[in-house]
Formats: sequence, structure tokens, C-alpha cells
Amino acid sequence: MLLSLDIRVDVTWWLEGASGKQVLNWLLLDEALPLSQASWLVEHFERERGMDQWNTGHWHAYIRRKVDEYEKLSGEQEVRREKAGLAGGAMMAAAERRAGTSGMAAAPSGAGVGGMPAVYPAEGWAQLERGAALLAERLRGRQLLAAEAEALLADTVPQLASWRAAAQLARLYGRLSITAALELATRRRPAWLSAHGAPRCRRCGSVARQRVPCAACGLAACAYCEACLALGRSRACALLLRSAAPVAVQGTAAPSTDGGLARWGLSAAQSAAASAALAYLSRPTSAKDGPGRFLLWAVTGAGKTEMVFPCDG
Repeated sequence: MLLSLDIRVDVTWWLEGASGKQVLNWLLLDEALPLSQASWLVEHFERERGMDQWNTGHWHAYIRRKVDEYEKLSGEQEVRREKAGLAGGAMMAAAERRAGTSGMAAAPSGAGVGGMPAVYPAEGWAQLERGAALLAERLRGRQLLAAEAEALLADTVPQLASWRAAAQLARLYGRLSITAALELATRRRPAWLSAHGAPRCRRCGSVARQRVPCAACGLAACAYCEACLALGRSRACALLLRSAAPVAVQGTAAPSTDGGLARWGLSAAQSAAASAALAYLSRPTSAKDGPGRFLLWAVTGAGKTEMVFPCDG
């Protein structure tokens, strides 16, 4: 299951031969889910028995069930009930689903489960390839929200008209990752590390406890991070673009340091920082090098203490 910023790029990539790979099955699940829900669905996708033989009705039921699960974990259902009252809330949710506005958001014609979007214009593909390479180069070593990326590209690459299409192609090439700015906590996270159900900011690693109605995604409980608010609002439905990590030169990689991190329940950002610290501690040293220093820098509340636990001892 994949997330797309421009489905036309994916159609050309997977079905028109641009990837050089053969695709046996293709199914468009939805064109208009809020990014927070779509990102969570991709990250928590699990194959089920008989899935290869499912029809569109099975897939529609699967998406509705997973969206319901997301709304329970994110507090969306709770906020709706608080606003409308327990009895009225159930009626409102049912009415919204019949109208196609809750979870399975109303979409353009041909959207929903099934359907085949148009391909990216063939005459513009070569230019898109160049744009994707240029965008990946400009974002190298950075992680930016969509508004930040758009501002950067407007200043440095004004000729890049469709930056979302270029970002999607760069993602297919493995040069960028695209995801929601907040990571919804799961029940697997130890309670002493964060509040139950509270999402974490993928930009700074802080717990995001604030939830507000959001005009951008239409949800009643869209979380945002207060810790890095001065850098731009990192919301559950905000797009975060991350440069891919550079490929390690063969023979120079340090021994794996990730083996013991899973049990600590760290976020992706915290795990990356803890891995870097462990790699530093495991590097070859000699007496003449003297004591070394490793700086672990993060904003207040990002969970620096938890990052140090794997390094202790």
C-alpha cells in the first residue's frame, strides 16, 4: 500500500512501464482521505486472508473499518461525542457516513475504491524527471513541511511548476520520503513514555497533546505539536517531506546498533538519534584520541532522556 501526492505519477510509474517493473494488480483505494488517515493506513497495513481475491466491496469495508480504528485511537470519535452528545453523536456519525464525509471523505468523480486515474502527460515526463532530481537535491539533508518546501522551491527553483508531482517521483526513486507530520501512538508504546494515544511529532519528537477542529482536513480532532510551533505548525494532517539518508559506502558501515531499540518504544526521530549515539559509542578508538564528545540536541520536551536509555551501560 502506497501514499501518493499525485496519482498520475504512480499510474505512469507502475502501469506505463516507467519503473521497469511488472505490476500484477492495481487498486485505487481513495483519492481524498485526510493525510493523517491515509498515512496511518499505509503504515499499519496488514495483509488478511483472501485479500488477493477481494472485490471492491471487501476493500471498501476494510478501509471503513481501518478508518474507524484510526478515529478511535486519534480521539476523533470522542471529540464528536463530546460536541454532539452521546445519543446525537451516534446519529451524526451515521449521517456523515451516509453522506461520505466521515473518514471516507467525499472525492472527485472516479474516486473511492476502484477506478483508474489518468496518466501523467507523456510530453511532460522528461521535465518531471529533471524536476524530481532538482527537488531531491534542494531538499538533501532536510525535513520540511509542505509550506516550507514550497517556499524554498519558489525561491530557488521557480521553474518547478508541479512540485508535488516532482516530489512523488523523487519518492518513487527513493530519494524522498513523504508522510504525515505527526505519528499516532499505538497501544504498543509503553505508558511511561507517553500519554496513551498521544501522537508524536516526527519533526521534533515531542508528544502532541493539543487537538483542534481543522479546516484543512475537516477532522474534529486534528492534533498539532506545540513544542516546535515557532517553526511552523506541525499538524497530524500536514505533509512532511524528508530527504532520504545517503547510501553508506561499502565496507565503512558500523555494526548494527538497532537491535535493542524496539523495546524502548521510541519514535522514528528518537530511534534515529539513539542509533547515531550508539554508532558513535561503538566506533573504533585509540588511547591517543582522548575522550570524545557526542552532542544530542533537541527542543525541550522532545524526549532526550528516553533517547539516552539505550546508550546507558
